[in-house]
Amino acid sequence: MLSVFLSVYVGWLLGIILTTVLLIVGGYGWGPLPHLYIRLVKFLQSFYPDNYPRANDNALWPAIIKRCDMSMLRRHPDGSLLSFHFSEIPMLNVFDVCSDAFKAGFEAIVQDQLSIAFDPAPSFHSTLLKRPDRLPFADAKFHISRRHLFGYFVALAFRYGVLLPIRLSLVLISLLFWTVAIVADYCMGISKEQKLRISLMSCRLFCAGVGLVAKYHNRQYRPKKQGIAVANHLSPNDVQAIYADIDPSDSCGFTVTGQRQDGIVWLIETAAEKIIPTLWLDRNSAKDRKRFMNEVLREAKTDRPVLLFPEGSCTNNTRVLRFRKAVFEDSVVIYPIAIRQNARFGDSFWSEPKFWRYLLRLFTSWAIVYDITYLKPHHKRPGESNQDFAQRVQKAIAKTADVESIALDYRLWYIKNEQQLLKTLQMKNLAKRFKDFINEQTGHERPVEMKPSKITECIKLSSTLSDVATSGISLTDEKAICSRQQALDLENETTVIHNQFTINVMMIAREN
Repeated sequence: MLSVFLSVYVGWLLGIILTTVLLIVGGYGWGPLPHLYIRLVKFLQSFYPDNYPRANDNALWPAIIKRCDMSMLRRHPDGSLLSFHFSEIPMLNVFDVCSDAFKAGFEAIVQDQLSIAFDPAPSFHSTLLKRPDRLPFADAKFHISRRHLFGYFVALAFRYGVLLPIRLSLVLISLLFWTVAIVADYCMGISKEQKLRISLMSCRLFCAGVGLVAKYHNRQYRPKKQGIAVANHLSPNDVQAIYADIDPSDSCGFTVTGQRQDGIVWLIETAAEKIIPTLWLDRNSAKDRKRFMNEVLREAKTDRPVLLFPEGSCTNNTRVLRFRKAVFEDSVVIYPIAIRQNARFGDSFWSEPKFWRYLLRLFTSWAIVYDITYLKPHHKRPGESNQDFAQRVQKAIAKTADVESIALDYRLWYIKNEQQLLKTLQMKNLAKRFKDFINEQTGHERPVEMKPSKITECIKLSSTLSDVATSGISLTDEKAICSRQQALDLENETTVIHNQFTINVMMIAREN
């Protein structure tokens, strides 16, 4: 009996795998079946209560607090973020800036703008990918019946017993296609058209292997000529998702770009560079970054578009980070591509430390649901700077993907030196602001010469002020006030800091 069951089980899996491969090789697909499958999963999820309510504005990540717009501190929208502007509103006293910085700091501790982009994407629903009786908020009222738990374990058996072996097999077959193509090209040589078709089939097999269910919109704007195609970035698999929509009759693929990785990603990159044009970057080398940008601009003027992710890092599709301005030149046509995911069925964001763990999560997710929209080509306007051009394209992509566009760089999250540099410069700018105001209030005929050591000591008394004077980013490890006692402790500490700050400012004013 057991052997019969195993034979039927294995034969059924092999039938699905072989049918999928034959359909993709023949240039076809499963038609409406993947979308019907998504509707079925959504129907099953509807029997479970939501994890937490969604905001009325349907934001991908709801605001915990409402930020105060009336402030002496103003974000720097252009150029480097290592600077700090002040509003033109005149200060009534020296503590206007100080209190506003404290206010911005508390707002950032509760919910900052940058760390949200690197958390797992919110689903708002019971996805059945985790036990439904485990909530993100321990004190939330939630009732799960035994039927709900039974349904979860049935779904778990389906995901690991059916989806996992099918998807793993499809990914391995896609790598086998690359290997056969490399050997064939080495032994007898294959044409560019054959390489394009092989890479297209491999990308589609890989997308099927990771469970991608994608809808492509505005295909009339799909990049076909020279230029640079730019998109927001969720995972390394975004390359395959965009490449899989190429029309082989156009005989136009992409020059793929990316960061040099190791492990499984290195294997995929090495196989890809043997078949399709690629440009790889070592981000830790300034010389290599310059070489990379020059090659991208040169390649963008050939007969095929370059696929580039100007954010420089993966995010969870709740924010679009600042685009790097280097490639937004006068003579380059930009083809924006907006990617929007529905995390209800699976999160495409690569947040795991190891790529194989990330792949395992994808293999056992319901699906990775994408909406990929091609936008009209963008050209640089007369008198427009590279940064303004990049910002305009970034906002267009963010608007189409229905996410927030922020003028913050991924380096502030990953690189400690960038955080410390920004913090130091903001401290100096705040100290200069205080100095100028003291000069005005004390009526000095000549500028007061304050020693840098006194300025720094004065500002350093407020650790909150120095940590959060970074355009609203919290650079500490705190993300939220977890209890009432912690809130009271923080309030008491802030009062002491504020009093110490007051005394030191007055002493400096008297000395000068």
